[in-house]
Amino acid sequence: MSEEKDHIVEQSDVKATDSRFDNMFGILAFMAFLTIPYIYNSHLTDRKYRKSERIKAELIELRSEFITLKSEIVGENKQSDIAEKLEGTGVEELTESPINLNPSDEH
Repeated sequence: MSEEKDHIVEQSDVKATDSRFDNMFGILAFMAFLTIPYIYNSHLTDRKYRKSERIKAELIELRSEFITLKSEIVGENKQSDIAEKLEGTGVEELTESPINLNPSDEH
């Protein structure tokens, strides 16, 4: 009889260990299931951040290029610069105001 009790006790210990393992396995599987989207979301966020920083740097570069080109164009459109460029072509600078051909527009 003592052997039966030992055998029953061993079986109940094995069942208790199996049920703890099943519970732990379920929890670990659930945690692994949640970890995959977490890692994916982290990589996606990093990728978007790097792209955003790259676009910001490109925007700064394009803005500085715009300012440089704008200052060059404004500098080239001065009357004295235009007169200097057209010096050898025979085009002369106006010394008088232009004539208005529509007298009704005068104020």
